[in-house]
Amino acid sequence: MLSISSLISNELYVYWDDPVLLVLNVIAGTSKCSPYRLPVVDSRLKVKGVITGRRLLEVLLGRRGVALREKLGVRRILRKNVGLFCDEAHNVFSEQTPIQAVVQFMVENNIGNVFVVDETSTFKGAIDETAFLEMMKREIFNVKIGEVMQTNVYTVSPQVNLLSAAHVMLDNRVRRLPVVRGNRVVGIVTITDILKHILVEEKHIPAVLEDAEVTLDESVEEIMTRNVAKVEPETDIGIAANRMLEEDVSSLVVVRDDELKGIVSRIDLISGLARISGINSLIRLVKR
Repeated sequence: MLSISSLISNELYVYWDDPVLLVLNVIAGTSKCSPYRLPVVDSRLKVKGVITGRRLLEVLLGRRGVALREKLGVRRILRKNVGLFCDEAHNVFSEQTPIQAVVQFMVENNIGNVFVVDETSTFKGAIDETAFLEMMKREIFNVKIGEVMQTNVYTVSPQVNLLSAAHVMLDNRVRRLPVVRGNRVVGIVTITDILKHILVEEKHIPAVLEDAEVTLDESVEEIMTRNVAKVEPETDIGIAANRMLEEDVSSLVVVRDDELKGIVSRIDLISGLARISGINSLIRLVKR
């Protein structure tokens, strides 16, 4: 029987007592598709929780750990153990779990990764969408992007400040916002972009170190990605999977003649294939 360990895409993790600042450096990495979700483990590599880019942004903006932030300020919060802010990990599976059960969990819960542990509950690695996209990228499924994309898309204008954009993403539980002028896409901004901006922009470092508020008063236009990875509604999901991998992005903006029609993420491709063609279509890809 094929082990789910064969699908492990990465082995990244952070320790429970690692400072928030270190974790921020990992999540706000250099890759366009840097890890957004990380397992938090103890000294024996037992999974104790999960930390995401969303949680880090909430902490920095005072929407998470409010009492601690008011008491300690940003500087000392960044030096606190990340374990104080992590969430319970519900996506942990033994390496003996049947692949079908793992795939079913990811699709039904629209979750892009799961953590794999051995018989002693020691962390072995994470399975994320990459493993499935690698299998999908050479296939034509006769399933179009228009059938799996999200059409209720939150957007921002280029002139909106970063703080407003951050709150839109946090309030609506989305990771990314197409930037539009009229209904034409001119860029995209993500939670990771904002975290990276907070981390590396010299003008924000003094604010963080002096316990000042993180203002994020710059416009979205200043940090947005202008060369947006796009796809048309008629594109097959196999071609879209290949484009995501080639461009190292977590989503594609769906356009027709540069006019916004929707957005599609990595997990949308996987869940969409399972919904339209059946869960066994994914299982067959894995077992080949």
